[in-house]
This record gives sequence, structure tokens and C-alpha cells, in this order.
Amino acid sequence: MAKIAIIDDDPDIVDASSLVLTSKGYDVITASNPDDGYKIVMDQNPDLIILDVMMNEPDDGFFLAQKFRKMNVDTPIIMYTSVSKSLGMEFGASEMVPVDEFVEKPISPETLVDKVTIERELGIKFGETTKDNRITLEFTNCVGMCDQGPAMIVNDRVYTKLDPENAVNILNEIK
Repeated sequence: MAKIAIIDDDPDIVDASSLVLTSKGYDVITASNPDDGYKIVMDQNPDLIILDVMMNEPDDGFFLAQKFRKMNVDTPIIMYTSVSKSLGMEFGASEMVPVDEFVEKPISPETLVDKVTIERELGIKFGETTKDNRITLEFTNCVGMCDQGPAMIVNDRVYTKLDPENAVNILNEIK
């Protein structure tokens, strides 16, 4: 199974995220500061990095993400943030902030698993299109059939009552 590095100075977030991801079969490695986070990523080469924006300093996560990219670490990075809510700011991936996706804290276990599973298995993130332009992954709470549970539309066909594993299987068949 995929190895996921969680770099966050909040032990409750690390413990909760680790528990959720290990229960789904992921191998989780953790660090509580940027220096240790850098070491585990360089030594253990995880498949995905979950990185907090604010640790010892308010911008530690941004600098660590930049450092990874300068060292040619192309591992996908999901950045945990509570900064945008507290400051009323919206962040987006850019050269200055070289991450694949921002996720607001607190994150529900279901959302965490969905994001990790889909990004990891398909190699694309929400809002992105596959290289062959066949699939665009969009996130929505309802596609007109809210009583049918989580749903997605692919090539004009609606799939309902989905969990991440079913969604990945459907999308892999289409790829």
C-alpha cells in the first residue's frame, strides 16, 4: 500500500489522520517539525505528503514545500491549513506555494480518505483533467440525486452510492 508522510506539529491532527489512513491500509510516517519532515521525505520517499502550513513559524509549510520542489521531490503534496479561515484568505497552488491541493482543517475522516485515495490512485487531483483529456475530476456534494449518496458524472453517465474505492475502479476502467 502507499506510504504517506504527515508533517504537522499538532499531535491531535497527526494522531487522527494517522489512525484514519492506517485503518484504510496506508503506511503512515510522521514528523512534528519541518526538519524532521524533510528527513523522512528524503529518507523514505513517500507516495504522498500531507503538510501543515503553520508549525514553528507561520510559513514553515510553504518553505518546506518549496524546498521539496527545489530538491526535485515531485511527490504530491496536500497542504493542511486553518490559515485561510482565520485570516480570511484563499490560497491556491502556485510557484510560490508548490502544492497540489489545500485542505481546510478540520478535515473529516471521509474527506481525507476520499482525497488521498483518488489523488493517489488516479494521479490527478480535484479540478484536474487526465493527460489524455478523458476525465476531469470535479468535487460536488450533489448532482441532482442527493438522496443517492456520493455521486459522480463521467462521460455523461451518473454513478451513485459511491465510496472512493468504487470511484477509482470506475475511473480506471474508463482510463
